[in-house]
Amino acid sequence: MSKRIHGVLAPVVTPFKADLAPDPERFVKHCRWLVSQNCGLAPFGTTSEANSMSKDERMFLLDALVAAGIDPSRMMPGTGCCSITETVELTTHAVRHGCAGVLMLPPFYYKDVTEEGLYRYFSEVVQRVGDARLRIYLYHIPPVAVVGITPNLVERLVKAYPSAIAGMKDSSGDWDNTKTFLDAFAGGSCQSGSDFDVFVGSETFLLANVRNGGAGTISATANVNPAAINALYQSTKSQAPNPKHEGKSKHRKSKSTPLRQPRMLSGLQHGHENQSNVEHQTSKMERQQADLDAVREVFSSRKFPSMIAAIKQAIAIYANDPEWARVRPPLVELTTEQTKLLAEQLGAIGFKMNGIRRE
Repeated sequence: MSKRIHGVLAPVVTPFKADLAPDPERFVKHCRWLVSQNCGLAPFGTTSEANSMSKDERMFLLDALVAAGIDPSRMMPGTGCCSITETVELTTHAVRHGCAGVLMLPPFYYKDVTEEGLYRYFSEVVQRVGDARLRIYLYHIPPVAVVGITPNLVERLVKAYPSAIAGMKDSSGDWDNTKTFLDAFAGGSCQSGSDFDVFVGSETFLLANVRNGGAGTISATANVNPAAINALYQSTKSQAPNPKHEGKSKHRKSKSTPLRQPRMLSGLQHGHENQSNVEHQTSKMERQQADLDAVREVFSSRKFPSMIAAIKQAIAIYANDPEWARVRPPLVELTTEQTKLLAEQLGAIGFKMNGIRRE
């Protein structure tokens, strides 16, 4: 469990049968396709409709993935529930399978809870699981959970459990918030000296996140656009500085999108060539980011009932498999007209899902 999971992960959408039971066959097939596109798996996240599923259903699907031979070291299943006992059971199950980590929501039913209450919750989970392999990624998604993760809470948890608290996913949609966590904790900036990996919840912030020492993205649209998102991650990673060697401190101030300066070779011409290469690479990454943003804009359109339903409908279209469009109530599927609009908008930007079509 020493190797951390980085890069692009998909909060895997969950296919349902006509009776609304999870469909393991389609689930495994989609996960295999994602892995083939160099995408990690974060099943049972928000996009997975995890909180519409029981703990037994989640464990059943994780068992199916492992039984299918999909590498658990590529997985970060969601395990956070309002119930401590269910969180512990799901987390223990994932750890025993050898998953790289777990993505853990705070207990989200009670609002305006204290930091002390949240600290006790996560502390109780760590102690009850009681396994040195445990790696928790805290899930900050205030637009949905309302209950959030604060820097002070992270500092307390990392100090108490430096090996178990491995990082976070910031789905606040606020880059300044992500930057606060990066400056305080990423790249060994924790006072404990522990690594703390920060993932963004949207590839819109991927370029800035990796440039600032972030670990990647856990994004809904990675379900449908994994290869392109990974391409930007790889490009950015090759240019981003290593914050461990930057002398970072908790109160460090830095630009939001720094680039490694080119190393000057002998001769002015080589210097100009290096500068030109960096500028070319920067321009390429910015174009990649703009293309990703265009895809995400389609799926996040308010003309569709939810991003989840739009993503599932896209898979249904490109896989030639109408069963994929089904969602669990209270979510609803796209109408016929909305499906037509989605197909038109994706076609207009040249969107493709290579290798997913069911014959």
